[in-house]
Amino acid sequence: MKASNGNTFCSNTVFGDPIRGIVKDCRCLGTNSKSVDNSDLTTKLNKARKDLSDNQARLAKEKWQSTQLVNKHKHNVNAKKTLLNARNNQKAALEKTLNEQKSSVAVI
Repeated sequence: MKASNGNTFCSNTVFGDPIRGIVKDCRCLGTNSKSVDNSDLTTKLNKARKDLSDNQARLAKEKWQSTQLVNKHKHNVNAKKTLLNARNNQKAALEKTLNEQKSSVAVI
């Protein structure tokens, strides 16, 4: 709240911008108006700022945890693919050996 002679320009330069991105308006109180107590508004504003900060921190933590889970899943998928390839190679080698043994038995 600022004192005025009736010619105060309503702008962020004059009054500041306590909450960026939120539209505000200016109101002039007449000379017979009672003073306005802003302490309740300041308390609410500070709580809203803290809640916003807490939410941003929570979201950042959740994003990090999600990224960790995705990376763990990718690692598990790659490990399973590697294991499956090794088993397929082992199976192919055993089939080759079995076929060679069948061929040698047939020749005898």
